[in-house]
Amino acid sequence: MAWPSTRQADLICGTMDGKVRLCQLKSQRSSTLYSGDSMTISASPSPDGTAFVTGHMDGSVYRYHFGDDGAAAAYSRFCVHTCAPTCLAWAESIMAAGSDSRVTFYDESGSPERTFDHSDDPDSHALTACAVNPGGESVVVGAFDEFRVFSRSSRSGAWEESSHQRVPHLYTVTALAWKPDGSRVTLGSLCGLADMYDACLKRVLYKGRFEFTHVSPSQVIVKRLSTGARIVLRSTFNYEIGKIRVFRDR
Repeated sequence: MAWPSTRQADLICGTMDGKVRLCQLKSQRSSTLYSGDSMTISASPSPDGTAFVTGHMDGSVYRYHFGDDGAAAAYSRFCVHTCAPTCLAWAESIMAAGSDSRVTFYDESGSPERTFDHSDDPDSHALTACAVNPGGESVVVGAFDEFRVFSRSSRSGAWEESSHQRVPHLYTVTALAWKPDGSRVTLGSLCGLADMYDACLKRVLYKGRFEFTHVSPSQVIVKRLSTGARIVLRSTFNYEIGKIRVFRDR
């Protein structure tokens, strides 16, 4: 299931027979958008909410555009992943991962942009859940007793593995969610555990009056310590924020 941000009355649902359906909440009706060749196992909306991707058991990934502003809706087979993409995320690139412990980022044409292969690591297992941060620059992927964070470098434009955490007795990660301001990640496991992790890059105290929390290279949360009021500074073009100035206590 996926819920595009710009279509609040529509849900995207994938079924066992490979069909992908549009469920309209107001009319309580559904219609088939397209059909894959095998069971639908994952789905993810685009960051702007105008499109989505679905993953299927045979490894195929389909991309669908709603076709607003007078354009016709369209879908196509985006790529074929190396295994069934149980993890599918649309960040600044489209990421697919599954049972072979490989994480692959695809560009707009469906060609592999970069692949992180952990199959040689005896402690690595099937990848089971993923989540994208609100800015689209980072993706967290969970497995058995571990999770990994991949981030897109603002300078080189390439995807990098920025963090790898092993948690003994965590068991299989079944759910991941990122806080809307990007500061925390919540993780759920097979045994009912729910953990929350700090996801910020760094924190800076400014003259004892403000706290700057860098949640991504292009997004900073500014907190006034005296009142607890918070604002979010974010670069519209995803440029790296290098310096913040406070003028007249603002």
